[in-house]
Amino acid sequence: MGTKRILIVDDMRTIQMVVPVYLMGRHYTFEVASSGAEALEKAKSFAPHLVISDVHMPEMSGYELCRALKGAAGKTPPHVVLISSTEQIDKMRGEAEEWGADAVLTKPISPDALADEVARLIGRGSPDD
Repeated sequence: MGTKRILIVDDMRTIQMVVPVYLMGRHYTFEVASSGAEALEKAKSFAPHLVISDVHMPEMSGYELCRALKGAAGKTPPHVVLISSTEQIDKMRGEAEEWGADAVLTKPISPDALADEVARLIGRGSPDD
């Protein structure tokens, strides 16, 4: 199995740093973007197998990013959105599905839940190596 590429999109530096730590020791490489626009640009050359993004970002939400990536030509990577509100998890899951997201995780991120979702999604719907 080759190295899989994961694009992390969050305007919080903490999330940008913790996701690779939580997934350390697996065959993943990471690229980080602080905004949806930056993520769209990086996705062109990085060709991620998976995108993990915050829902609430300035200028472009994680949902809008998800739709923009899904609307691009060719294969699109699975997309995990991160939310801060556990109280509205059912509503957020419904919204995420409408926008084309494949999974929803809450912050603070559980290392085990993150690893499980990544393992579940990384092999399907990803760009060719």
